[in-house]
Amino acid sequence: MSKVYPFAVVALLLLLPELSVAEDHHRHTGYSDAAVQDAIRRGVDYILSTQKADGSWGNHDREKHPTAETAVVCYALLQCGESPQHPQLEKALQWLIDTEDRTTYSLAMRCCAWAAANRSTKNKYLKQLQKEADLLV
Repeated sequence: MSKVYPFAVVALLLLLPELSVAEDHHRHTGYSDAAVQDAIRRGVDYILSTQKADGSWGNHDREKHPTAETAVVCYALLQCGESPQHPQLEKALQWLIDTEDRTTYSLAMRCCAWAAANRSTKNKYLKQLQKEADLLV
């Protein structure tokens, strides 16, 4: 699988929630809320099925952005309504905690994932968010 394909799926997952609230868009495209939610569910299921045994996703360009792909996937799944307590997301978030990465892009993506995960975990990942946000500034 090419490196571009997983990112295209993630980009689609990030855009699909916007479709469900755009009434005008529904009239012009014919998509129903149910059809959009079904597409999101199928996308989420596909992404979850591609997780590696260690909890990560992607091909990992270990030298440039070692954890960015997993952070982007976590963020996308959380934005699509998956719970940070979902076993696969918990494993991925733990992988991010355990895997050091100080590259700017990866840190930014990790902060997005921590912020999204904190929304429903009573700030369980606040320590990671603060630590990595501090590294960005």
